[in-house]
Amino acid sequence: MPPARLPNALIYLSSLLRPRLLRPDLFVPTIANVDFRRLRQEKGFNAVVVDKDNCVTVPNEDGVYPPFKDAWKDLVAAFPPGRVLVVSNSAGTRKDPGAIAAEAVSYSLRTPVLLHTQPKPGCAPSILSYFRGELGEPTTLRSRIRAQAQKEIAEEKEDERMLLDKWRSAVEGPILGPLVDENGEPVRPRERSEFGGHRNGEGDQEGGQRHMPDVPRRRGDAEVTLRKGRDDVPKDKAGGDREIIEAIGQNAVESSQPLKIIVLGDRLFTDTLLAHRLRLHMSRDASSQDVISIATTQLPRPNDVRLVRWIENVLSRRRVREGPLDWGRYILRQEPGTAVAREGLRARIWRRLVPVWLREPAPMTRDPRSWPVPILLGTARGMVRTVTFILRCTAVGVRWLWARAKRRIEQRKAGAKAAVVAPEVEQTKAKIA
Repeated sequence: MPPARLPNALIYLSSLLRPRLLRPDLFVPTIANVDFRRLRQEKGFNAVVVDKDNCVTVPNEDGVYPPFKDAWKDLVAAFPPGRVLVVSNSAGTRKDPGAIAAEAVSYSLRTPVLLHTQPKPGCAPSILSYFRGELGEPTTLRSRIRAQAQKEIAEEKEDERMLLDKWRSAVEGPILGPLVDENGEPVRPRERSEFGGHRNGEGDQEGGQRHMPDVPRRRGDAEVTLRKGRDDVPKDKAGGDREIIEAIGQNAVESSQPLKIIVLGDRLFTDTLLAHRLRLHMSRDASSQDVISIATTQLPRPNDVRLVRWIENVLSRRRVREGPLDWGRYILRQEPGTAVAREGLRARIWRRLVPVWLREPAPMTRDPRSWPVPILLGTARGMVRTVTFILRCTAVGVRWLWARAKRRIEQRKAGAKAAVVAPEVEQTKAKIA
């Protein structure tokens, strides 16, 4: 019997009581330092769960971090389509209404993105349901929109045909002439029942309404109803909420081999604990080697949740999980092109003094909750620019006044000196004369 689906608070508490759970199987600088092809060929790993923020992309961005592009392509190419699953605590959760961010990330990374109601590390059952093919065929929002649009267009055409048939049945009578049969002969009153009337003039006895001929129903009405009845029922085989997979590309491939998963991420409280929960749900053995955790250390944005990372390092002591296998031989030497650029002194000081929400604020959207910070920053920037402009103008004015005052002082000194020397010059001229 699989373990219960615990809330994340209890999972975090268990890690505080047992810090060894925060130890991954391997520490690597980036995803470019893992030989995924050898792991698949030699150890039989056939699935990868990847974190998005600070592991593959910069936080709050959808595209791959430029130094990791080649490594990401190699990772995706090393496994069958659909076997690299992106599980993030930002895109695809309740923080992402409408799964807009999940769709954008899936489009940029070309891999499926899991939509899950419970964040990591408590979403292990949903991940296993995906890899076992229990969540149905992965789809995209674009394919849904296209299919729904085609369905609506077909229904509109059927409605137009129905209205045209009703209009024809209403006007092809006394308005355009007498009713005629197929041979062009006038139809007698007792025969009009075939064309929508009633025999013996009984057509006006029910409220004076004329009964129109039966118009054929739209083709596919019954099929659409039955199809809705089949598709609208949530297929929940795991016992929890129905999970949906958003993917671009081919569908997840079910494998006849035993499931072996690599969990790749930069957070110990989420990704490493997720690997532990996957082991318990798969084999109920915490020492199993069917699921390994790989933690990345060189991050595109290292100061993200810095306090939490410090707590993770203190609890885990930067040690790896004990086991019979040495996973260090699957580390690749870091290439110069994949190294994360080091920040200068000024950039490091700026990142330490200024909080993230001020350095890189979230963009303003139609949601009013996203307005205060951009408005505050815009107002502050405007005030700073105004004060700077005033100070610059004041400095120019002070320099101009100082130069003018200096010239006047020099002129006065020259005039005073000339006034002192003038009598002496006159006396000298008088003596000479």
